[in-house]
Amino acid sequence: MIFTPYSDESNVINMIRRFRNEDYALIRMTYTMIDKNNLDANGILRDLLFNWRLVDYEQLDNGGRFGVSYDALFIQSGKTELIKLNFYRVANNRGDRRFSIETIKRRMKNGEINEGDLLYISVFQRANDTPLIYIINLTHNIPSESDLINAIGMDAITKLFHDIKPRLHEIIHGGFFDNSKGYGPIAPKDVGDTLEYLLGINTNNRSDADYNGLIEVKSKGGGRTLDTLFTLRPHFEGTRVAAYEPIQIFVSGFNPNIKAGNFRLDPSLLCVGINVSPTR
Repeated sequence: MIFTPYSDESNVINMIRRFRNEDYALIRMTYTMIDKNNLDANGILRDLLFNWRLVDYEQLDNGGRFGVSYDALFIQSGKTELIKLNFYRVANNRGDRRFSIETIKRRMKNGEINEGDLLYISVFQRANDTPLIYIINLTHNIPSESDLINAIGMDAITKLFHDIKPRLHEIIHGGFFDNSKGYGPIAPKDVGDTLEYLLGINTNNRSDADYNGLIEVKSKGGGRTLDTLFTLRPHFEGTRVAAYEPIQIFVSGFNPNIKAGNFRLDPSLLCVGINVSPTR
């Protein structure tokens, strides 16, 4: 089942995604889930756990005693707690895939998890290279940006982008720049090569992203539109398709007005997107 967030919950997801861009699953809490502590492990959650090599439900025998347990961070407004999650298959003919959250009834009594709340579940890699699950209630007790940074930090792409932002600011406000190849006839690729040069990227034909394999830099030296840089993309986030449609950060924006072999990064054309379609 795919759970659709309300607009305010979507805003919280967008806040989280400014810091961490790993895949995630959503669970809309029902009274039965809380009362029985018996939550459905939907396909998106199962894929998430499997891809991080945490839980392979197909290898579990039926029955709670054959389940696997992991610690997880429960990030709330002003506090982060370590809780235990148990992943298992029900002891019936279907072997329904389920999981439980430690002391969930007490958390309902305290107003931390309520009927109708939407939970955001994801995994990040700690400094010691081990994965850690974290849960955020998107409906109540929403953590602040500082709460998120203190608990889970930034992923590598987001951190790298923040690192290069000062240099981008210098380029945007630096006026016109000489063609990196020197004087001579202007070729279409000169704009891109000059932007990469200014960012300290060696000219390359690599198959992955230009900047440390994480950030893709795109530029355009002519034409009236940006449609050769970016194209519309359906909103795959929250679906299984998202795993097959990775989008990295894109930086674009060289002014197509070329003067005497000089280029200028036009802030009105600057387009930056992280794991989303920049044209959406």
